[in-house]
Amino acid sequence: MRDRLGKVWTMTCLCAFLGAMAAATQAYPGYDFWGNVWCELFSPALPGGAANPARPFAVAGFAALVAAALPVWHALPRRLAAPPALRQAMRLSGASSGLGSLLVPIGVDDPAFHAFAILCASLPFLGAMGGALWLLFKDKTPRTRPAKLVGAAAAVPVLVNAVQWARVATHSVPPSLVLPVAQKCATLMLVAWIASLASLAFSG
Repeated sequence: MRDRLGKVWTMTCLCAFLGAMAAATQAYPGYDFWGNVWCELFSPALPGGAANPARPFAVAGFAALVAAALPVWHALPRRLAAPPALRQAMRLSGASSGLGSLLVPIGVDDPAFHAFAILCASLPFLGAMGGALWLLFKDKTPRTRPAKLVGAAAAVPVLVNAVQWARVATHSVPPSLVLPVAQKCATLMLVAWIASLASLAFSG
């Protein structure tokens, strides 16, 4: 029963994330899905000064994504028989990444705080993702094959997005088209990966 509830919870939250972000992109005037970054949806005001109607949807969407991932990070290490130290590290990294993600919309208009929030979200996530991929590829059973394939595919846009964001943040240059494209590809692939991890973690 617990596994079934965990899977239903995760899938429901992922659907809520996709729905909320779709609503946010529609509410933001002139938003280009492949040309604008997510963070523009979090800004309290539009470029002209009017209140941003997309912000509530975007904030709710990211909260739903965090809610989807947290139980997966808790259950997955146990399901994959992770060593105790790695199990705790993955759970801590997943929780830290979730808390960092909730900070991202708060100070979006403060470049220093926004960069700090992104680091708080992304660095622990990369650690948790690395641990999960290591456990998945260590496991040779067929049950892990979908999560392996989706996770390996997701790692590519995730790393490209991280490199592009670091370039923008450290060199104070305008983002190229590569950043929003990589960001959207990474997001969609991660949603698919979290879904596959949930199917694995809550398969008991």
